[in-house]
Amino acid sequence: MSSSKYIYETKFGYKFRLRIPKGLRVYFDDKSEIIKTITIENYKKALAVARIYRVEFDKLIVSLSLNHSDKAITKQLVKNYYVNVLNNTRGYKKPDEAVREINYPYAIDSFIKHLNASETMSDKFKDEMINFFDEIFRHITKGLVLKLVDIDDLINLKARLKNMPIRTKQPYRSMTIAQLLSVKSIEEKDKVSTTTLKKYLKWTRRFYKFAYASRFIDVDIASFLESPKAELSAQMEREPFEIEEVRKSFKLIDKVLSDGNLKLIYKILAYTGMRISELSKGQLKQEGHIFFIDLSEESCSLKTKSSHRKIPLHKDLILLDVHKKYNQLRGLFRDEYISKKFREQVKPHLTNNPRKTLYSYRHTLATQLKYAEVNPIVISEILGHSHEGMTMGRYASRYPLEVLKEAIDRLEF
Repeated sequence: MSSSKYIYETKFGYKFRLRIPKGLRVYFDDKSEIIKTITIENYKKALAVARIYRVEFDKLIVSLSLNHSDKAITKQLVKNYYVNVLNNTRGYKKPDEAVREINYPYAIDSFIKHLNASETMSDKFKDEMINFFDEIFRHITKGLVLKLVDIDDLINLKARLKNMPIRTKQPYRSMTIAQLLSVKSIEEKDKVSTTTLKKYLKWTRRFYKFAYASRFIDVDIASFLESPKAELSAQMEREPFEIEEVRKSFKLIDKVLSDGNLKLIYKILAYTGMRISELSKGQLKQEGHIFFIDLSEESCSLKTKSSHRKIPLHKDLILLDVHKKYNQLRGLFRDEYISKKFREQVKPHLTNNPRKTLYSYRHTLATQLKYAEVNPIVISEILGHSHEGMTMGRYASRYPLEVLKEAIDRLEF
């Protein structure tokens, strides 16, 4: 009889048996243990195989703990363990997929298939992510060997992403990816923002975790690709408008824009603090005498759980008949178009501060409500932010609409 706790002698040879940690059984169809027959008569050889099963299982448990929030990756990790380790009848051998050289194009194609199959991402987010890998990442990794990826590769990759110009600016707008990445001298103001860089690096880490889970690489190198330490906090990357700037922006919007619907959209953003991406997802509803934009439905694909909320219409929006027009406005313009029109036609006449953008309306609302001595948790609820000490479910309002309405009506633009 074996002295090891995970291998037992049977009349047919030996049996590998290992308990699955309770918190991770959900990944193994709720099984409490793994049992595998080892049809080898020699104890030392059987023990060697069992040790490989155990070592690979320990690696799997660590990987599951690191990737627990990504269902697709955890599923692939468990599948690889069963297929490539346990189901190898004579013990563990490296699968053909890991032995042959897997190049970046093949891995990127596989990852894009994985993204396309995901049911946890919105179509818009999925398309943005796929475009990054299909265009930018594919070009940056051209000529590199995935199997040999190391820290130096990650440092160079991060540097190239950091020095990319903003694609919507001239003269970069008409350039190909190859041309963009070959530009030698770029002014800091023309480089991608820290927020965009962090997004790219987060996606890239996900790619390398997928590559590791798929056994394309031998080391889980993703954690070595660190996000940049922002010189300014996320809240400081964009600055709020001054009250006079908000009022001036309204006058400019009325003057330089001809589309009445577009004019209303900018004022809705200013008086609600909504993200641009939320405009098309909300629905105008009424409870009692209060009109509000409803973002609480589970069908809404929003940034965070806290984003699910109800936003009462400000009294000035009622005067503009937004309560009658909102449901016809939602989805009328693409998010990019709304941002572009403000950036090109309004902002040049408003301010030259690069940290003041269309998104500054959101920061302005938060700042002005703070000055009006509104409870910080009420402000967080209006904006869809999580707040320390605040428990938010899919939608669990701490305050009734009347309180939110009273707070938002304190804005004086």
